[in-house]
Amino acid sequence: MSYPKNEKEWWTSLEEHWENLMAIMAKFLLINPNTTNPEINHHMKLEDILNAKKNKDGHKLVRYLNDAWFAAPDKPRIHEILSWRILCDLCSESYVLDEQDETIKNGS
Repeated sequence: MSYPKNEKEWWTSLEEHWENLMAIMAKFLLINPNTTNPEINHHMKLEDILNAKKNKDGHKLVRYLNDAWFAAPDKPRIHEILSWRILCDLCSESYVLDEQDETIKNGS
């Protein structure tokens, strides 16, 4: 699947790669929170991430995915991690989560 082009595809991609995405977040946020970025909150709990998924809070999930992305080392080998590209796509294409809000706001 290519990058998500709408909200449904975003959630489908997240669901299909959830185990790998959780492994990435665990590696870079929960297990090894060594980063120089003071804006990353490493005190989040696994429960917070799971609740965001359960409650379909895409914006909160994007924040966690983004935090993992920024906490990871900027090395070419990072792309060897399973579903790393998916994580990047979910972050960069997170604007699709706002499409439904825009449709409602515009009356379409």
